[in-house]
Amino acid sequence: MDWYIKEEPKNFDTHFASANRSTMPELISELEILSKSKILDALMRTTGGLLAVLNKNRQVLMINNNFLKMLGISNSDDAFGLRPGELVGCVHSKDMEAGCGTAEYCKTCGAVISIITSLETNEPVEKKCIIDTDKNTLVLNVRTVPIIVDGFKVLLLFADDISEKEYCKAANVYMFNELKRNLESIISNVDFLRMQLPLGSFANISNVENLFFIATKIYKDLDFYKTIVTEDIHDIRPSMKKVNLSALLDDVRICFNKHYHQTHKELKIDWNFKNIDLLTDDLLFLKVISLLLENAVEHTDKIVKLWVDVNERSVVCHIWNEKKIEPDVAKRVFQKFFTTKSEFGHGFGTFMAKFIAEKVLSGKLTFTTVDNGTTFSFEHPLR
Repeated sequence: MDWYIKEEPKNFDTHFASANRSTMPELISELEILSKSKILDALMRTTGGLLAVLNKNRQVLMINNNFLKMLGISNSDDAFGLRPGELVGCVHSKDMEAGCGTAEYCKTCGAVISIITSLETNEPVEKKCIIDTDKNTLVLNVRTVPIIVDGFKVLLLFADDISEKEYCKAANVYMFNELKRNLESIISNVDFLRMQLPLGSFANISNVENLFFIATKIYKDLDFYKTIVTEDIHDIRPSMKKVNLSALLDDVRICFNKHYHQTHKELKIDWNFKNIDLLTDDLLFLKVISLLLENAVEHTDKIVKLWVDVNERSVVCHIWNEKKIEPDVAKRVFQKFFTTKSEFGHGFGTFMAKFIAEKVLSGKLTFTTVDNGTTFSFEHPLR
């Protein structure tokens, strides 16, 4: 498209944003004004992300090297005078003769909305923009900021390529939904089996009950993981209710005994009480214990121990494994994304355990480490 090289603008049609375009002489004159600005020069050289400077007709006057590199363009002249959609190869930038921003499809484009809103209100605006190109789909987080340079109004367009992040988010949600549908079917069939087992077949009934509990727990876990993947973890809200502590620990035994058997490691659970209740969210309480047990089994060769102390105000669950944590690593045990595993480590387990224990359940999670092992202690108030 070569409309911007004409000295006299054409009268183009539009379905949304203004179709007006600056001529080449006008673009060159505007660039000459901007090229004298030391502030703009510094911004173009130091901005770490994607940055372009647009005029009132949404055309590119300046663009930084990061943006050019992302687009595979070696010469900034190839971007001069284009609008953002034309720059990145949006398929809808060709729908109308006037180009980017003028097609029916552009009415829902985050970038176009952000640009024209900033120009009209003189305020920064931030939007997500999904762009279909001939090769793939781009997702950009676009922020537009209007400024005045020597009496000339221009728009700074900052963009972050969040395509991979959005893909992962969408793939995770899809996976969660598929797994939930399959689990619903499993739970329904196991529940039917429970009803059909003859009275007196205790061993079968017990196994089926355990299977039903585990399947239901996984179903609830998927909801939890969907929350932490697609939302802010600070939005997690506990559903508090009175729960029997012995029943909670029985649930731990059901979930982990066979798992530890398969890994040829032994889980020893010890408590000496029966009728103690605590006010908690049972799913989140079990989540903290589960994360700590998983961490323990990954760092032990033979035995993991879980024991519980109860006092007047709180219950303290201790989880021990036989490996010492080295001092340098100990400083980062609860740091998000920190992991000592070279492969498949996510650095999320102990961080999430501490976050839930302290920020969501109002408890306390600490650890001690000595030569003969490491103990994590999760203290939860009774009331």
